[in-house]
Amino acid sequence: MSPGSAELRAPAAGPGTAAWTTGLAEAFPSLRGLRIAIVDYLLVDPASGKINTGGTETYALTLTEVARALGGDVLHLQRSRVPLAPREVRPGLSLRTWRRPRELPALLRAAREEARGRPVVTILFIEDFVPGPEDQPSVFLHHGIVHDGAFERHPLRWPMTWVRDARKLWVWHRRRRQHYRLVTRTTRTVSVDTNVANVTRYMFPQLDWAGRITYVPNFGTLLPRADVLEKWRHGRPVTVLFARRFVMKRGTFLWADALADLAPRFPQVEFRCVGRGPGEPWLRALAGRYPNVAVLERPHAEMVEEHRRAHLAVVPSEWSEGTSLSAIEAMCAGAAVVSTDVGGLGNLVVPGATGVIAPATPAAFRDAVARLLERPAEARRLGLAGYRVAAASFSMPVWSERMCRVMAEVVADPAPRPPPRRVAPAPGVL
Repeated sequence: MSPGSAELRAPAAGPGTAAWTTGLAEAFPSLRGLRIAIVDYLLVDPASGKINTGGTETYALTLTEVARALGGDVLHLQRSRVPLAPREVRPGLSLRTWRRPRELPALLRAAREEARGRPVVTILFIEDFVPGPEDQPSVFLHHGIVHDGAFERHPLRWPMTWVRDARKLWVWHRRRRQHYRLVTRTTRTVSVDTNVANVTRYMFPQLDWAGRITYVPNFGTLLPRADVLEKWRHGRPVTVLFARRFVMKRGTFLWADALADLAPRFPQVEFRCVGRGPGEPWLRALAGRYPNVAVLERPHAEMVEEHRRAHLAVVPSEWSEGTSLSAIEAMCAGAAVVSTDVGGLGNLVVPGATGVIAPATPAAFRDAVARLLERPAEARRLGLAGYRVAAASFSMPVWSERMCRVMAEVVADPAPRPPPRRVAPAPGVL
């Protein structure tokens, strides 16, 4: 097939592509017509047919904008027990479902055949599937440490404690082996926080991981500076935003306990909880008791407006957190961030400089939020400082250039290469 054939000519960028993607096709000519095949758990809710709201889904939708700007498209391969008919979710984004990992090679092969010579990059959001040589180039996109601590509901007697610890050790070695397979059998690993690279070096210290793991932090929609300054104009009503999935690991119940004290203490402040999940009844109970508490569900396209009106954004994650999209979106909107120190949040929030880090307890988190509500000048300083950092490091144009550079590199050199050894391995390590 010649380079000038119809199959190799990339389609033009789709109408309505995002403004922040301007110039990508010229900067990365090797990616023109790019098809991105994303392997993930859940994008569309099988029951409602709606796109889920969360960091992973936001990432997939934003990759769609990048692909469209390059004249290509995204094929989302979603794991689902309920088969869904192939469909176009939105312009440039189509969906197919799978139940078992062994179905994926055939789906990826079909995706390459449909591309008709255009470049194809497989991006894995999951750890259940290890691509083969025919599935390259591939990128393992790690959204942060998934299991960064143990959580026990009840103390156990000695025999059960031994069984529990033995199971933990077995699970740890199993995940360690699977992690090694993924980072060595994909062309590149992209991590949204620095924890993944550090833990990988810790688990396999005898290997040189330079060039194998690339740190590409998350992104947000940067508001115009004039809008940020207007928000902080003296006399405007103060808004505190909790925009997360309403689940335990995202700190929903921690925030509910803190909010029960904050809402009556600051009746002039509006507390907005935006999202959905199993913790929603607890938050709605507070909304029923206090008129300044609102619980809402918003589509992804409207979240920018929620952050535009927010003066403070709370990110009370208790475990399993990368570089939080909620924190970055708040910084891009000039909101002061109050967070815990879990996962990749420490990559974003510098205490006293770009936000406040509080211990993951209701009392400590409540006091941190109350301190900023009582000191609006300090909250404004932190919000504007975070905005400047976001403009330089976490805006969508910066992220899209970083991500396209990674994809251009793996397209040019798609073969996975195991990392070289640095020292002789200890007995039994590998």
